[in-house]
Amino acid sequence: MKVYSMRGYELVSKLRERVKLAEEIASKYSNGRVIGFISRVEPVEIGESKGNVAIEIPFDKYYESAIAGIEFPMGGLIGIVNPISLTAILGRIVNSRRADILSIAKVPTLTPVKDVTALLTPLVLYVELITECKLNEQGELVGEVKPARTPLEPQSPVFIPNPTYITKLLNLPLEGVDIGHLYLGGVEL
Repeated sequence: MKVYSMRGYELVSKLRERVKLAEEIASKYSNGRVIGFISRVEPVEIGESKGNVAIEIPFDKYYESAIAGIEFPMGGLIGIVNPISLTAILGRIVNSRRADILSIAKVPTLTPVKDVTALLTPLVLYVELITECKLNEQGELVGEVKPARTPLEPQSPVFIPNPTYITKLLNLPLEGVDIGHLYLGGVEL
């Protein structure tokens, strides 16, 4: 059992509230569910030459998404809510990885053995961060849209963004003349 000082306990309590708020905001700008989180296993580095982050989608969410017809194509858009800074981030999938448990554990095998339970590992998406925008406590996008450079927290909730979120974070006009359709990753948005 961990013992926190009163200040430490209060800090953890406030952090829990902030993470819960970030998950509620993510649900608001998606189809109602968080699909994963920024990886706890791989460090999050953002800089001039680094801007891709690893997202882990637990196997059950990955499986449910596949059954529901939700795909994670290269070029697809991902929404992220940073619970510390209350920042909304839009990212683009640049790579994905699936690995058997033996691969993750780096265990060599002498003979291949079929074991479906070894597939119960997360889908890892690598996402290039595109833009960010501040959020208020009610989850409204209120800040100026700018290139994504705010430090990102491991365990930040991740979701498939709805058109409102995409429109705001790509700074697209709400009114105007239609001149075509927006396609990303081969899918019409």
